[in-house]
Amino acid sequence: MKTIFKGFLTLLLALAVHISFAQEKTVSGTVSDSSGGLPGVSILVKDTNNGTETDFDGKYSIKVKVGDVLVFSYVGYKTVEKTVGISGIIDVTMAEDANILEEVVLTALGIEKKKDADLSSTSIVKVAQLQKSGEAGVLQGLSGKTSGINVTRNSGDPGAGAYIQIRGQNTILGDSSPLIVLDGAIISNAAIGGGTAGVVQQSRLNDINPEDIESISVLKGASAAAVYGTGAANGVLVIKTKRGRGRKGIWNVNYKSSVYLDEVNREWEKQGIFGQGSGGVDHLTGSDLSNIGFSYGGKIADRSGGADTVDTTGAYFQAQDGTLYYPITQKNSREVFNQANRDAVFKTGITYENNVSFSHSGENNRTFASISNWDQDGIYRGASNYRRTSIRLNNDTDFSDKLTLKMSASYINIESNRIQTGSNLNGLYLGYLRTSPDFDIRDYVGTHFDAAGIPTPNSHRGYRQHLGSARTFNPNDGTFSYNSPAYNNPLWTLNNQKNLNDVNRFIIAPEINYEILDNLSFTGRYSMDYYQDNRVNFWPSGSAGSGANGLYDEDRISEANQTFTALLIGNNNITGDLKLDYTAGMQFVQNTYRRLSGTETNFTNPDEIFLNIGNATSANSNADSFSSKTRKSGAFAVLNFDYKDEFLLELTGRGEYVSTLPNAGLIFYPSASAGWNFTKYLSNFEKFSFGKLRVSYGEVGIEAP
Repeated sequence: MKTIFKGFLTLLLALAVHISFAQEKTVSGTVSDSSGGLPGVSILVKDTNNGTETDFDGKYSIKVKVGDVLVFSYVGYKTVEKTVGISGIIDVTMAEDANILEEVVLTALGIEKKKDADLSSTSIVKVAQLQKSGEAGVLQGLSGKTSGINVTRNSGDPGAGAYIQIRGQNTILGDSSPLIVLDGAIISNAAIGGGTAGVVQQSRLNDINPEDIESISVLKGASAAAVYGTGAANGVLVIKTKRGRGRKGIWNVNYKSSVYLDEVNREWEKQGIFGQGSGGVDHLTGSDLSNIGFSYGGKIADRSGGADTVDTTGAYFQAQDGTLYYPITQKNSREVFNQANRDAVFKTGITYENNVSFSHSGENNRTFASISNWDQDGIYRGASNYRRTSIRLNNDTDFSDKLTLKMSASYINIESNRIQTGSNLNGLYLGYLRTSPDFDIRDYVGTHFDAAGIPTPNSHRGYRQHLGSARTFNPNDGTFSYNSPAYNNPLWTLNNQKNLNDVNRFIIAPEINYEILDNLSFTGRYSMDYYQDNRVNFWPSGSAGSGANGLYDEDRISEANQTFTALLIGNNNITGDLKLDYTAGMQFVQNTYRRLSGTETNFTNPDEIFLNIGNATSANSNADSFSSKTRKSGAFAVLNFDYKDEFLLELTGRGEYVSTLPNAGLIFYPSASAGWNFTKYLSNFEKFSFGKLRVSYGEVGIEAP
């Protein structure tokens, strides 16, 4: 009886264990490395098709059974296996794999190559590094991510570009930005206009959605970039976007929504001891409209206190809230407005980012699609914003074992309103820093009344014009003349001036690959990068400097880059120990640029905001245009010799004709690199996992303007 009972109890326990093992459960957790959560880590139930990927923060969730083995894999990291137990949380920390880390790099032609066999000075920036930067643009996201590359922001204005330089300055007057290659297509990185006086313009590289990028290879040496001849003197950024991947027949959807806050990091300290004046004496305007520009008047703390003494018998200024300002005859107030002025100009910037992507891997095709929106309001309390919407579609289709067609296409729309900055009478910071500490900038617009009671509407009040700008009318030519402040009130710059920008950009890059033989293939690429950049600058009448009587400026800029590249890629084993990889190709590049401009000054109707041509006489209205078309064609070859996977030699040559140098004839750019991979001799040194010596020589050129 006892034996029967024990047997029954054993059977019951085994059945219970079997049921518990067969029951599905949800396991979640976080996958991270030493720097935080890892996005895009593949998680697969071993020996099944059940899997998922981590989100942007490295988090995941998957339905499994107790006893299942989860396999965590990520490029450049050691694979981790975890057995599912009772716990519903499995957190994993992944370590970089020194044996495969950065194993594959992209050459200047966008061809993948083993890192061990690469003789160029190339660095790779991972997608996770760009995503974690939280930057709106690719340029800013590259800052500090690899050696030998210098990225300097142009300003803190949303959408502003950045200055990028790889390994020093290569030209005195020419452009020093690197060549940009996106999925094999040469694209524009133009930053037209800007400078120290005016609006900081965008960089076209920032049009690319960082969430679409898989990797960026930074080619620093001339030997690596010689296949591009002119245009590659400043290095090359080779950008590879994401392609379709994942389990076959399954659509993977990733959604990212983020909010970013921006604060002013550092400010110039402003003095609050002396008032407006010079030589320790307060400047009193009386009935005059102009005010001195110095802030070395009497000590503010030594004043008697209370309201200033004013003259109410003449001209005055009425703010929008009804506050009246009269000429000051004696300074009494001890108020200092540095903090109030600062808070009227700056705020906490906020950015909303939403990105959704779809990835699919079928039997004969792979697709990646994404749509992204970046909505940024800057740190200024005024018209300072940047909106970028981008759509991308990448597809790879295998028509046979030998023929594959790839397509990369994207559309970007940008709308922004930016701020006049820099060494500019209408610039924000110049007027802000020069404003005296005892002047309150907050009543910056209103109506000026002269001594006869004649009004000037929309009058601009600044520290150099306490009673606001006044105007007179010239009946002979039908124009107005304004007595404006010498420097803009910063709030006038922020709220009344407009610097609008609208960009539409298309990039399309089809590619065909055909395997001629087992060791020989053909690649044909065509790419078109076209954008139109429409800009409007509007300075209302009463602005400082050249905008005193009103200024309107409109630019319509368009640029198209077309590239056709044909490649033959092959390899041969010359002997058992000596291998040869070779690439031969030809390339045609055409750039078309056009700019239409119109400028008007001295508005005939200064009281209306008229964002178009037609608010000035013909004498004050000017039009301009410029167009150019440049071409270059070249042929190149790359030979890579590998002896016993230890001794490496690369020879490159490119010959090209350039339309901007019609009398130069064929220009030849050679390069050579040699290397010794001595990794196998380091087996007894635990702290060294890889070793290679290389020497290289290369020539590249800068195309004439």
